Amino acid sequence: MRVLNRALDDLERLLQPRQARYPIILDVGCGQGMSLLELPKRFGADKLIAVDVDAHSIDAAKEKAKHCEVPVQWHCANASVLRWPMPLLTWCFAISRSITWLIKNRCSGVFPRA
Repeated sequence: MRVLNRALDDLERLLQPRQARYPIILDVGCGQGMSLLELPKRFGADKLIAVDVDAHSIDAAKEKAKHCEVPVQWHCANASVLRWPMPLLTWCFAISRSITWLIKNRCSGVFPRA
């Protein structure tokens, strides 16, 4: 949990200027769901989209998500070939276990829209 908190602290420093809420968060490579409980608390998410290629990890994450305060949409797939059920610009930012990146879209105040 300490490593997760450090990563989320780093992410918060990157989100400048910081919005009060990021309604939809995409967790790519969610693994066993270690971040699922913390993301809504820190970023005001109304919904999480969790993607992982490993079905056993998704099953473990679903167990953890029973305590999650927001709904989670699950995808057991390779994120690079996943047919997204919604336009990519509907989520506010993406997080990955080892790499965090911000997505230029209508939700994020981090990047101005062209």
